Amino acid sequence: MKLYKWLFAILTLSQFVFTVAWYLFTKNLDRVIIVSSIIYLGAMIISYFSYEVEDYRKVKQQLLDNLPH
Repeated sequence: MKLYKWLFAILTLSQFVFTVAWYLFTKNLDRVIIVSSIIYLGAMIISYFSYEVEDYRKVKQQLLDNLPH
């Protein structure tokens, strides 16, 4: 689960650095920033769903392990 927190932090930081660097380089908001933001949002959504599935599987396994034999 800690892996997903690192993934969220690294994706956010890299998007922020890229956007600021590109904006300072071109001095305007253009398609590159918009497309990279869309890709970032897609990656965050997919990562969030993966996190939820992993959490569900973990809880399910704990519940199964606690059943009486």
